[in-house]
Amino acid sequence: MSEARAALRSAVLAVVDRDGAGRLDHAAVATAAGIDVGVVRAAVPSSDGLADLVVEAIVAESPPPPTAAPGGWGSALRLIGLGHRATLLEHPNALGIVARRPVRTVQGLDVVERHLAALAAGGLDAPYALAALNAVVVWTHGYVMAELGAEGLAIEGADDRDGHPHLSRALASTTWGLPDGEFVFGLDALIEGLRADLHA
Repeated sequence: MSEARAALRSAVLAVVDRDGAGRLDHAAVATAAGIDVGVVRAAVPSSDGLADLVVEAIVAESPPPPTAAPGGWGSALRLIGLGHRATLLEHPNALGIVARRPVRTVQGLDVVERHLAALAAGGLDAPYALAALNAVVVWTHGYVMAELGAEGLAIEGADDRDGHPHLSRALASTTWGLPDGEFVFGLDALIEGLRADLHA
């Protein structure tokens, strides 16, 4: 990747981090990158292109697992989910863009290719690898969206007197360590479900 593209990628993410997705435009990116707005427009002509660059930046910050991930494809898929969530939590303003747009740029697809290579090395055939990757990414987006949109994911204030004895006992005995534990619980359940469904 060229230094110029790396600078643009950093600039779009800086604008979104600081001002939100609604303030992402060519002028703001030019200011963040310290270059003329005409240079930005020449490199990324459309607003959609700027949004695609945000997706690329987030994908690039979520490093693929090692090709020889211990534990096979399930372990690799788990690392992908954990890494993607960590990146989104570092850039919460980008989630609205990332959750609505597929990866379109060559540089972003290069990262997806490395994800799929890790899953293939772990024993998962290509069509199933893509389906599994999409399932984990969608789960991660939905969880982080709920996580960022609520003041914690724990349900508070329920007890037997409220007529919620099962909920009360569940909350009293949980050891998941919300919210990280709930994310991992759901991620692992998803992976085990895929493993059973695929007989892999």
